[in-house]
Amino acid sequence: MAKDYYITLGVTQDSSEDQIKKAYRKLALKYHPDKNPDDPSAEKKFKEISEAYDCLSDKEKRNNYDMFPEGGGSGDFRASGMEDIFSHFSEMFGNDFGFSRPRSRDPRRRMSKGESIVREISVTLEEVLEGASREISYSRGQSCRDCSGKGYASNDDLGRCRSCRGSGQVVSDFGAMRVSTSCNNCGGTGKIILNPCDGCAGVGAMFKNTSINITIPPGILDGNQLRIEGHGHFSPGYQVPGDLLVNISVRKHRKFDRKGPHIYSEKRISFKAAVLGASVEVELIDGKINLNVPSGTQSQTVMSVGSRGLPIDVGDPERGNHYVVIIVDVPNKISEADRKIIEQLDLS
Repeated sequence: MAKDYYITLGVTQDSSEDQIKKAYRKLALKYHPDKNPDDPSAEKKFKEISEAYDCLSDKEKRNNYDMFPEGGGSGDFRASGMEDIFSHFSEMFGNDFGFSRPRSRDPRRRMSKGESIVREISVTLEEVLEGASREISYSRGQSCRDCSGKGYASNDDLGRCRSCRGSGQVVSDFGAMRVSTSCNNCGGTGKIILNPCDGCAGVGAMFKNTSINITIPPGILDGNQLRIEGHGHFSPGYQVPGDLLVNISVRKHRKFDRKGPHIYSEKRISFKAAVLGASVEVELIDGKINLNVPSGTQSQTVMSVGSRGLPIDVGDPERGNHYVVIIVDVPNKISEADRKIIEQLDLS
């Protein structure tokens, strides 16, 4: 049975290009492999929605698919693999969300990667709403410029390893069995550095203080991690630098509580306002509004202000709600005149 690309993206056949793009954007962020590293089904889902979007976002492919759903669409895309799927994703989102390119599963195409650097930063709820930027300063291991990471200036600075006599292997006898292992003294190269590089003392790397400005997308969650590729350590013996991993924590707000994309706050009103109804000023994450409290409102009543919460997902313009919990202040002491008035009221 042919795949229904419209069902895959959760749209209908008469959906507009913007609706299709929004649906793909939401699903791609949800099922991206970096957000689901231990879930093979998420990677499969990511491939499916990317395949569907590749077809439905192209006018010619979409027309062909609508006429011939059994064979139309993006067959070439299905055969292209995760590298092209990720490129397709990056064209829409760029690198702002910190997602990394999936590594090739072909061992011949793998590149040894340097050590990653981990840093922690915190953001406010206001920054979760609007997004933010941070400058991160840290010390980073980089390849020595004087020796290009070799640890020595020229081959004249090398000598034969005495431990293995230049073979790179050490042979040990265990009775009738002889075992050959890589020489620990020279790392199996058969050579040792006689005159180390002055710049790095033969290590091949130097630590350098550096800084980078990173973008924190709206809707970030507490515990999310941003990956900035190529900004980690560049250690000797590795082909590419490691990554900078930024762990995000969201600071608690003194007035608001966060539950996913929704915000909760309390508003205290007088007994009179609860009985008769009133318009009260309520503070939200992005400003103040006048909230109409109907007459007869009970304490702990929850009132909703639509689309004034936080983004429903990372980078999504759609927002959750702000929920206001009404607290009715009942006076501890009243005058004798007020008591008589209340006693005359039928509030049952």
